[in-house]
Amino acid sequence: MDENSERKEALKKRSLIERRFGGAKRWHGLGRARYWGRAKVAIQALMTFLVMNVKRMVKLLWMREQKVEILEIG
Repeated sequence: MDENSERKEALKKRSLIERRFGGAKRWHGLGRARYWGRAKVAIQALMTFLVMNVKRMVKLLWMREQKVEILEIG
């Protein structure tokens, strides 16, 4: 694999990850810390991503139950 194709592959992965962080910031309040202190902010971030993952699991289970084809894992 040459350097250019590795870079393209890395950018694909990065866009999927950045999309998740953008959603957390925009829709789940991760753009501003609600509490002071590193530990409390870490708990806020963990809880935010926990909620996002639970929402995703519910959606995937519903799709499987409805036999909807999953086109993209993202």
